[in-house]
Parts: sequence; C-alpha cells; structure tokens
Amino acid sequence: MSGSVQSDLQKRTDKSAVSGAIRLQISVEIKGEEKVAPYHVQYTCLHENIFHHLIDVSGAVKLPSARGDEAWKVYFDEVEQEVVDEFAMRYGIEPIYQAMTHFACLSSKYMLPSVPAVMSTLLANINAFFAHPTSATSVSASDRFAASNFGRERFIRLLDQLHNSLRIDLSTYRNNFPASSKSRLSDLKSTVDLLTSIAFFRMKVQELQAPPRAAHVVRDCVKACLNSTYEYIFNNCQELYSRQFQPASEPEKPNEKKEGEEEGEEEGKEEKAKEEESAPAEEAGPSIHNLDFWPKLITLIVSIIEEDKHAYTPVIN
Repeated sequence: MSGSVQSDLQKRTDKSAVSGAIRLQISVEIKGEEKVAPYHVQYTCLHENIFHHLIDVSGAVKLPSARGDEAWKVYFDEVEQEVVDEFAMRYGIEPIYQAMTHFACLSSKYMLPSVPAVMSTLLANINAFFAHPTSATSVSASDRFAASNFGRERFIRLLDQLHNSLRIDLSTYRNNFPASSKSRLSDLKSTVDLLTSIAFFRMKVQELQAPPRAAHVVRDCVKACLNSTYEYIFNNCQELYSRQFQPASEPEKPNEKKEGEEEGEEEGKEEKAKEEESAPAEEAGPSIHNLDFWPKLITLIVSIIEEDKHAYTPVIN
C-alpha cells in the first residue's frame, strides 16, 4: 500500500515564522497484498462501477436529494453512499479525491437531465477546496492541486475535454436545449454555470494568466449557432415557411356535375398538368421569378429573434 498525506504547518505562537507544508509519502507492504492495486485505484474502480451500475438499472443518473453545506459530498443513495464512505474511511481516501472521482463519472453523462447543475456545484466546491484553504498557509492553490492523489494532469485533461464538448453543444443550443422544454432550458443555464466554474478553476487553481472567460466562450457559441440557423432557413425557406406559417389546405368537397362538365374539366386538368410540366421549376432562393422569397425569409428570421429574446436570452444571461 502506498499513499501520500499533506499537512500544513501551523504557527505555535504569533511570533513563529513557520509556514509551508510537509508531504509524507507512506509505503506499507502487507503480506499477501504485494500485487494488489493501490487503494486509490481500488476506490476509483468501486465508485465508477457503482455509478454505471445504477445508470444501467434505472436508465438515468440517480441524483441524491441531499441538502445542506455538505450535500456536495453525497454522491449516491443511502446504501451505495455508505459503501464508498466506508471504503474511504478504512483505506484513507481523501474527501476531495472522492469528489474529483465523482466529477469524472458525471463528465461521461454531462448531457443527461439535471447533471450539469450537479457538476457545476461539485466543481465550485472543488475550486473552493484548493483556492480557499481553511488554515493560514502560504501554500499556493496550484501546489495544493498538484499534491492531490487524483493527478494534476489527469484532472486538467478531463476539464479540457469537457470544455470542448460544452462549446460544441452550445454552438447548436437550439437542437440540444429546445425552447419548448423548461427542464432543458434549466440545463442550459447550468451548462453556462459549469463553463464559469471551469474558467474559475483555470484562473484560481491552475493559476493561468489569461484563461478564456465564460462570457466570451458563450458569445462565440451563440454567434456560431445563429450563423448556422440563418444559413439553414435561407437554404430551406420555402419548406420551413410552409410548415410553420401556412395552414394545411382543406380537402375539396365533391360536387355533382353533369357528364359534359366532367369531360370538359378533365380536359382542362390535363392541359394544366402539361403546362406545369413544361414550365421551369420555381427557384427556391431569391430571384426575379420568386419575389416573395424575401418576405418569407424575414418572417422566419423575426420568429428566430423572438424565440431568442423570450426563451434563450433570460437563461443565458
């Protein structure tokens, strides 16, 4: 068994000049356990297997209904939570390691309902643990993060991948977060909060000089979504307008007609069909032969603007 423990040095009196921290690397060999994986690796396997098993059983991420300041340390329902806590207590798994492990699990299911809100809260508390130590110490947040058993590079790589995925999903927010669903709009707000937590982590914990600000990332994503939306409605204007604004035509009522009238009508229909076949196909885009394209396009654009104004702007802001 091997592990490390970091202890912050405390001043014994006001005149003491002691500061910093001591990190102890402990290695213990127990007979019969020479080939067993380290306890932190064992805990990771236990936590991940419980997490994915619960999803396989229920078909969704089960979110515990814990309340209070310590609610972010509750990851499962009572029985499963007791299992992971017991393992952590017996084998010295730090609470912050548990939190980072659960965040990694949630990252694989970040688009499921209500998951972004949990991830945002969890990452905010991870930020607070590293950036705001409870004791008076001169150890930087970056050094505290580097000393974690989870692995500095592993967690940074996880955040980078998550950040890229969030950007891609926000660039098509109309598809991923439809305005007709209040729950998905709530997830959109939590996704923006999660981007803010990632930016805070990069600035305060990693201590990067100029990390991308969440507001700038969201602005670029919104621009990308608008560009693709307007391009789509331009290329499919006639179809979209007919589907959205023109009511379905009512079926014609059958009328009794005389034989002579029926024959004349049939001949007229045949001639009209021949004329339509010989006429050139109507152009879908703007042209001198299709002047009603622009009013239809403007109507569609206005509907998009209204949807952004009333559904998305309050959420994203």
